[in-house]
Amino acid sequence: MQVTASEAAQQLRDVLKNIKTEYARCDNDVKYYDQELADIIHALEFIELDDEMACALSQQLRENRIRRRKAKNEKERLQPLYEVSGGHPHLIYEFERAKWRAERIECIQKRRIYTPRIRTDMQQAFDRVNRRS
Repeated sequence: MQVTASEAAQQLRDVLKNIKTEYARCDNDVKYYDQELADIIHALEFIELDDEMACALSQQLRENRIRRRKAKNEKERLQPLYEVSGGHPHLIYEFERAKWRAERIECIQKRRIYTPRIRTDMQQAFDRVNRRS
């Protein structure tokens, strides 16, 4: 499957945008789970708990740590890509611009017709080809 220049530019732009979005989501998730952890620990510290409530908080603590670890691991995996894209803040815009330029070139090329300069006797043959395009 062949990819056009404008499609490639769009895909690169989308990938960069998704990396930034996903990294920010993971970062927010880690912060959220850190704050939730503080709430659970404070509940353990300050609230009189029966066995059932202590068990429920223990399960919530376990689930919090599992979700936080998952978000943190994903953030770590995205870190190298995020740093590359972060070092070039205008990269998404540049790919958008490259996509627009590639589409413009493709459009011009589709409308291009050939007119003979010397061999004008071939004009009718070229006209037939130009009508088919």
